[in-house]
Amino acid sequence: AVTPFVDRDSKLPPERLYELTQMLHRGLNQMRGVTVVSQSAVYDLMETEDLSVDGFEDVDNVMAWGEMLGATAVVTGVVRYYTVLESRQRPVERYSYQLQRYVSDVTTELARAHYMRLHLRIHDARDGTILVERTLRRNYHEPQSVFSMMVSEIAGSSDIVVRLAQSRIRRFVRGIAPHYELEE
Repeated sequence: AVTPFVDRDSKLPPERLYELTQMLHRGLNQMRGVTVVSQSAVYDLMETEDLSVDGFEDVDNVMAWGEMLGATAVVTGVVRYYTVLESRQRPVERYSYQLQRYVSDVTTELARAHYMRLHLRIHDARDGTILVERTLRRNYHEPQSVFSMMVSEIAGSSDIVVRLAQSRIRRFVRGIAPHYELEE
């Protein structure tokens, strides 16, 4: 059973967390030999449960969820996403008409750095032991002008979160069970 992911800092909208959970659910569902509890059953159960970082740390909670869902393993995930606006200096070559040659110069530009951390755990639902624990990290830097900085502040960055998560979740699914064949 894949439980809904929790945002550690409460910066992501619930729709984004749902999308990330669905990505992992689909990846596990494509593996032969792995039966995944339907997401509708998981979400129906989780409406009344403590979906917080502390709730995921509590082994008794995880064991109870596994028992109620009839699952042998429970996957929990905690997402941390943040952005930082940084100034970066990079070397550039430019032609100097006064010196009649190319000269090296340094230019300062703004860049928005997107950082995503997805901490996943697969718990044994019978005794609560952690079978697999991984932190998936993904960073993305985009150059910013004053105009693009204003637009990104207004528009938000929810599609970037999905792009950051896709490749990492695929790699995680392949890594936890390399002996399973993926169905395309």
